[in-house]
Amino acid sequence: MNHLRVLTLNGASFDHSPLATLIALAPDIVAVTDATASTVAAFAGARGMRSTTMTTASANGETAAVLWRSDIAVDSTDRFALGQNGASASALRISFLHAGDPVSVFCARLSPDPALGVGQQARLGGLIDATRGAVLAACENVCAQPGVRWSRCGDAWLGAQRRFLALPPHTDIGRLARSSFGLAPRSPNTVASQARGPAWYCSDEFSVLESRSIAAGNSANPALRFADVALKSVLNDPHVAVAL
Repeated sequence: MNHLRVLTLNGASFDHSPLATLIALAPDIVAVTDATASTVAAFAGARGMRSTTMTTASANGETAAVLWRSDIAVDSTDRFALGQNGASASALRISFLHAGDPVSVFCARLSPDPALGVGQQARLGGLIDATRGAVLAACENVCAQPGVRWSRCGDAWLGAQRRFLALPPHTDIGRLARSSFGLAPRSPNTVASQARGPAWYCSDEFSVLESRSIAAGNSANPALRFADVALKSVLNDPHVAVAL
């Protein structure tokens, strides 16, 4: 397989998205924030995936996790503490070779408080920038300014060749359609970017073939973010075909 299908979600989405629905997306890699260890184990077992976890809030058992297809040969797993002065923030990283090139996947949840999150984000950005090879990062609570990168990774949704937005129930479709033509303040890009939950960011070594933002339950619940990505080195090889 020359491309990777990656899924990221907040653990709360497991309560609103049937396991069969998530499995049907056939992800190669899954990054989860704020899940329980038992939920991660259930998903990994149902999909036949391997996983690594990190406890992010010991009081309530919240866990960050990265899961991967069993035939992906992960070389290393790393855990990083991003918080300071008692603030809880952490990141997981797995590394492996894909089509002969080094790839690393991060999963991180920053503080929702911008006063704390900005420093955590800077530390995470430093880790990403220092990582060798291509990078995919699933991050929650990133404070990004439009057009300004906080690391060498850009927003996968905004950079995708194709984008699909599955809206929550009771969305005003007419208002959203008008906004696409500048007739209302909220565009589909704004809806997708501001939805709660982790989002995918990727380095320039990747081409994002498709990105989806999928509503989980009602508008107050975190969204699922799904992307099809491929290394540009693979896409530029005239002997390789990418099938979606």
